[in-house]
Order: sequence, then structure tokens, then C-alpha cells
Amino acid sequence: METIVVPGLATIEILGSTVIIRLDEKYDGEVDLISHDIDDHLTDWEPGGIYYSTNKQDLPSVPEQEISLRIAKLLEAITERKRPNASRALRRLMEVLPEKHRNLQEFVRPGNTLSSKFCTWMLAPVKKTKETPIQPVYSFGELKKRFSLKHYLWVIPMLIGTFLLIYLQTQVFSWMMYSPLTATVEFSKKIDNSWIAIGGLVILVYLDNKLVRRSQKKVTSYSPYTYGWLNKAAINEEQAFREGAENWTPWERFRSCLSFGLIHQPSLIYVFGMFLPHMIMGGVFMWVYLKNYRRTQRRRTAVLAASVFHRVYNRVALSVVVLSLLTVFGHSSFNWVTGLVGVIFTWTAMAVSDHRNK
Repeated sequence: METIVVPGLATIEILGSTVIIRLDEKYDGEVDLISHDIDDHLTDWEPGGIYYSTNKQDLPSVPEQEISLRIAKLLEAITERKRPNASRALRRLMEVLPEKHRNLQEFVRPGNTLSSKFCTWMLAPVKKTKETPIQPVYSFGELKKRFSLKHYLWVIPMLIGTFLLIYLQTQVFSWMMYSPLTATVEFSKKIDNSWIAIGGLVILVYLDNKLVRRSQKKVTSYSPYTYGWLNKAAINEEQAFREGAENWTPWERFRSCLSFGLIHQPSLIYVFGMFLPHMIMGGVFMWVYLKNYRRTQRRRTAVLAASVFHRVYNRVALSVVVLSLLTVFGHSSFNWVTGLVGVIFTWTAMAVSDHRNK
């Protein structure tokens, strides 16, 4: 039998086609939603117990999806483990695991459109080392259980600041209240020809999507073991714009924030006044990433922390947008007081709900 010990993480036993993985005994079954997520489903797990096995009799009551999630998380953690035997363990597991569990895919930054290609070009590369030979796509299961009151306490001032910043910008530059879509509609009114204006926008969108040479191999940077499209999107953006920032210069970090602001504009619905707030948000998410990286020295953990913060922000912001639209349709003019009341009500309801779930 071949035994590989990765200190502080796991012991791997290989006997023919049978692979058994036992987590290090420091994993006591307690869930640390900030530092670790490797064992967050193992509520009845005993130290040194079997975490993963190719022998179905070892884990008879564990669903296949759960087993796949476990091994995905472990493989991702091994890629950046600055410990003895980490690279050897990864190589051997990728050789002996069943094909359905070799679910370690390399992350690819967005580049399917001309605009996203330009934004990616602005970003500094992610430094790879012997311990981190690839930048894997991360699997975090369900993010909602990691939402906490402190996330909402940070998000509400950020949202209020975003509204105020947009308002101040529009007082100086009225065109900042337009989005690419509404600007097109307004332009069509001025030239009294909606076909030319809308047709021009359609052509721009078409060119943005077609003027990029795409690889014949279809690449996805979303893990099947992260649940929920909005969760996947938040993690994808954190990996693209924040991961690796611990090795970037201040100028490279600034470029990342600039790129984060730019990449949202081609969505057509964001007003131009959102560019600067998006840049600032990118800076806040980077601060969260760097703070957690310095504490844990783990990119994966830092991405998780930033992704949770990002997801809570998007969650509350989306609720505000819905409430704002209801206000717009219900009144002849936008009511800012109603909008702010809606923000506070939505935040309170979701914070209480998440607290009760825990």
C-alpha cells in the first residue's frame, strides 16, 4: 500500500484501484466558515475518519454529488499547500482517481468578447509556483450559509455610498444617469430615427461578440460543485480580478479595479455613473481578499471570503433594484425615501433570516 501524508491536510492511502483519504486530525468536525470549508458538511465526522473513498462500502450513505464535492475541494486545497508531498499527492491522485472525480479544472479569465478581452489584458498575471502549478476553478458548494450579520453591516453603507456617488456625478454630468441602452433610446429621439440608433447598438454588440478569435475547445470557469448561478458569477469575478493580488504592485491592483469597473459597462443596463462605484467596490473586495490572504496564506480561502462579501452585496443590490423598479412603476417619479426604506427593510429581513438559519 502506498501512503502519502500531506501535513496539516490529509493522509492518502492507495492500494491498487482503491483510494482512501483521511483528513488530518486537526479537522475536528467543527465548521469554520471563514478559514476552512473542507469539512463543512462532515457534522458527524470523527478525527481521522474516512473523508473520501473509491470503495462505496466505506461511505454507504453519502450521495455521489457530495462525494464529488468533497474531492473537488480537497484537490483545490492541495494545489496551493506549501507542505511536503503536496505536489506528489496531487500527481498521484490525478493518476489513480476515477475519471468522474478528476474534477480539477484550470481557471480561465473572461475573454469571450472584445471588451472582456481588453479588460483581461489590463490585469496582471497570477503568479504560479511549484505549490500552485495551476489556478484551479474553486468549488464552494452553497455560499448562503456563510452569510453573516457583519456582511450586511458592511454592505448597507456601501450601497448608500454608491447611490450618493451616482447622484453627485449626475449633478455635474447629467449623461451619467444614462446606460448604454437608455442612451440609445434618447439618441433615437434626438435624431428622430429609432432604427438607426438601435441598429447601431445592435451592430456594436454583435462586433463585440464576434471580433474575438475563440478557441475550438470550449472552456468553462464555473465549478459544477458551486451551487447557484449568482454564486458562481461572484466567485468567477473574484478569481478573475482579485486572485493573485498578493503579488501585484499598487499600480497593478489599481488596474484590476479599473478593469472591474470597465467590464460591467457592456452589460447595457448599468448607468455610466456606476463605473466609479464599481471601481471602488473592486478595491473593497480586494481589501477583503488581501486581508484574508495575509491571515491564512491561502488563495482559496481569500477568494472564498471575498466571494461571500461580493455575493451579499449583489444580493442586497438586486433586491434594491427590484424595489426601485416597483417604486418607479407605482409612482410618476422616483421616490428616494421609499428606495432607502426598501434597502433597510430588505437588509433586515435577509439578515434575520440568515441568522435563524444558522
